[in-house]
Amino acid sequence: MSISIIPATLCRRREAREDVLCYSTPVLEKPVEVTGPIALVLYVSSSARDTDFTGKLVDVSPDGRAEILTDGILRARYRDSFTEPKLLEPGQTYKLHLDLWATSNLFQAGHRIRLEVSSSNSRVLIAIRTRAEPSRRKPSRILCQPSTGSTMSARIPRI
Repeated sequence: MSISIIPATLCRRREAREDVLCYSTPVLEKPVEVTGPIALVLYVSSSARDTDFTGKLVDVSPDGRAEILTDGILRARYRDSFTEPKLLEPGQTYKLHLDLWATSNLFQAGHRIRLEVSSSNSRVLIAIRTRAEPSRRKPSRILCQPSTGSTMSARIPRI
């Protein structure tokens, strides 16, 4: 049984946002079990010196209800080390490894498997304020899968 922290109706609103990338499988013809650690590899660039990247593994029911199974967050300055943070150079492309932690779920026939990628997760994340960009909040331009030929990949262990 999967449990969603955010009501499914809120998930639908979030998925319609322009700053959330959603990747869904076709409707599953037979059940698929996923058990183990989930990870994303993203190739990104940003106009900001620091930003957050979030990923979610979602079970989408035939009625469109989306239940978050597991998620992860990475603040870009910690992409290489949690003890030696490095700010981004705006416009440069970086490879990020995003750990979504482990889960176990049986995706039923008729469901879809979805991955969501964004640069925010307001339910668990504190807004960034760095010395490089003090207290003033301003929008940043973030690109996933820039035109360098690099692509996003996911590690989803199927049983």
